[in-house]
Amino acid sequence: MKTQIIYSSSVIGHNLEYLHHIYEVCLSKKHLNFVFLVPCSFLKYKNRFYWEESNNIIFEFIPEEQLTKKQNSSIFLRSIYLCKILKKCFKRHSTNRAFSTNIIELLPWAPFILKKARISGIMYILSYFYHSDYSSIKLLKSKLINRILIKSSIFNKILLLNDHIIPQTLNNRNNYNRFIALADPLPPNPSGKIINLRESLGISADKKIFLHIGGLGIRKGTLDIIDSFNYIPKDIIQTYCFLFIGRISQSIKEIFTKKINYWKSKGLQIIVEDGGYCSYERFYSMCNTSDVILIPYKNVYQSSGVLGFAAYAKKPVIGPDKGLLANLISNYQLGICIDTTPENLSKTYEKAVAFKVNTDKAQNYLIANSLYSFKQTIYNML
Repeated sequence: MKTQIIYSSSVIGHNLEYLHHIYEVCLSKKHLNFVFLVPCSFLKYKNRFYWEESNNIIFEFIPEEQLTKKQNSSIFLRSIYLCKILKKCFKRHSTNRAFSTNIIELLPWAPFILKKARISGIMYILSYFYHSDYSSIKLLKSKLINRILIKSSIFNKILLLNDHIIPQTLNNRNNYNRFIALADPLPPNPSGKIINLRESLGISADKKIFLHIGGLGIRKGTLDIIDSFNYIPKDIIQTYCFLFIGRISQSIKEIFTKKINYWKSKGLQIIVEDGGYCSYERFYSMCNTSDVILIPYKNVYQSSGVLGFAAYAKKPVIGPDKGLLANLISNYQLGICIDTTPENLSKTYEKAVAFKVNTDKAQNYLIANSLYSFKQTIYNML
């Protein structure tokens, strides 16, 4: 039987979730063998999902120290390291076929190191399509990556997450179907239970709840949310409650804690859950409990899984006014897009509470980003 490598250098965030979805697809392809090449940290987190044993699937583990060293390297050196890891796996299993959960990590050196490979995979961003004032160096780098993906024969199919515009544009320009849109799936709620947590969190019925959930850090605009408190009138801010739920990046943890403690001392109700992993049941319930969901992300060029939860809960989001995120929020009428400075955020909270999500368009978003659609696309690639 033919063998294919499923390659992921990370199991943090969506990576583990997507790996599990791909694993379930591989279970249905008994005529093929699959090798999941993943970090050793997979063993730490794997119990978050059920991995049914199968004779056609095995796991191989990349030592964590190797990846730590590579993560501290430039993207060019990291590409070399990761390509070499994959090349050795090809050799061990006498194959040249791979599916990567983040294909951009293999660039720009994959065509030179993996000359005879056939690689498909997920790509989260082709940013210059959305950003007219991109810096010249970043623009050049982005266009170089795009050029390699188009011209190199080692790449089979490139799946762009939650973006139907770029795949069609690139395919029309180059007269082929290498680029394919991939749904950003809303994960199922295992228990099916969704609870309003207002009472258990100690939030009074008259408070408006603003939720910031997921990975929290500079790129997610976390500190901008806190800094927006400076611009909210005292009588208004006392009617608000802010929830910060997720894994706080080490790079901001100290300043985050200092700022939060300051505002708590001023009487503002803030609830922080820095537990790292948030179960899907709690994720659904947190979104259901909130009045507004905050996604003032700096990286505006790629999708956000939080949008699916917001669409399901029919709760408005406040997000950026540029990039793919702005397109998704606007097209599906999921909330308000702004230039997400602290001052602008402060002026938008009341507007967002009054915003009515278009239920039909929210449902269309969920249909377009169903787990079935994600799996069906992956099935056709493997």
